Amino acid sequence: IVFTDYTPLPKHVVFVIDKSGSMSGQKMVQTQDAMVTILGQLRANDKFTMILFSSTNAYHPGQSMYFATQYNIQRAKNYVRNMLRAGGGTNINSGLVQACNILNQHNPSGNGSIVIFLTDGQPSSGVTNPSQITNNVLTSANEKVQIFSLGFGNNLNFKLLKDASTVTEGRAKKIYEAKDAAKQLDDFYKQVEAAVIWNVQIDYASDVVAPGTISQTHFRQYFNGTEITVAGKLKEILPRNFTYNVKGQRQSGQIVLSDNKEISALTPSTQNGIHMPAGHLEKLWAYMRIKYLYKEETTAKMKKQKDVQNSSYHEALGLALKYKLVTPYTSMVTVEQDKPKADMAESKPAAPVAAAAPRRTMKMVIYEFNLSILNKGPQK
Repeated sequence: IVFTDYTPLPKHVVFVIDKSGSMSGQKMVQTQDAMVTILGQLRANDKFTMILFSSTNAYHPGQSMYFATQYNIQRAKNYVRNMLRAGGGTNINSGLVQACNILNQHNPSGNGSIVIFLTDGQPSSGVTNPSQITNNVLTSANEKVQIFSLGFGNNLNFKLLKDASTVTEGRAKKIYEAKDAAKQLDDFYKQVEAAVIWNVQIDYASDVVAPGTISQTHFRQYFNGTEITVAGKLKEILPRNFTYNVKGQRQSGQIVLSDNKEISALTPSTQNGIHMPAGHLEKLWAYMRIKYLYKEETTAKMKKQKDVQNSSYHEALGLALKYKLVTPYTSMVTVEQDKPKADMAESKPAAPVAAAAPRRTMKMVIYEFNLSILNKGPQK
């Protein structure tokens, strides 16, 4: 499907910046450089504000969101350069919850509401339990706000950032401490700063895709320059053609894009009744299905939906073990094996051999991540 109108939609963005003591020095300088660059990329119909947090409650300069006029952008740049100073602990919960509340207040529809969250540490002030923070974020976001997290350096709880982004349909990325850290921050922002469709929903004909096999089909926003990939398993008996629809929203109203494809020759999964090895497309499907199930399990855990949590966990674990994928549910273990050198002795009969010495070989095995809970379901 080709979409022709790539005019960026207006957005409401809150920058949530960690200014705790661990951000002092080069990291703060690089953050300031990146923020000055990012602020200059805002469009006139965008609205923005900043939240700075440390050990105390998050500080919000002003009580509103501001249109990205030249005057407001210059004020924000001056503020970043002159007032952004590191010190104190890390109250992640306060910063994220306040950002969600501001966006819900000033943009009730939720269209184009995003949080750009930057931290280099672990929660040390206020609410510090990662599960509680994720739950608070899920509740505050109210299925309207997307959180895009940037983890600076190695001394941080990246799982917390990943979970907070996952339950709000955002994404998380690590930023490595290097000379180009400011560029890494700017590059990430460019991937999510230009939404061209809101509330994308992709639907397939029920006589084509097997139920319970499809990956994520709803996306809060489609960003210009990115792609949306959906994977699922086809039914055994297929029609000649199938139709799929893409629905979404622009400022002018709802849009519907559709296409009709002829199902041509498909590679069978079995040959002469024998299951064929999984190809790369089948493994890609398994990976995408696991990624979707991880989001479902994480969200269900926060909402205390035990049945959904358990079913998502077991299906994801089963797929990871079947297709030998390293995931949040599995890990790769390297095992040493001893093997006699009998074959070497036979290949060199002239060389005196006192005894067959063991030869070590390496074998890589995918195990469930926490072996102590094998077949016991997700941890509480």
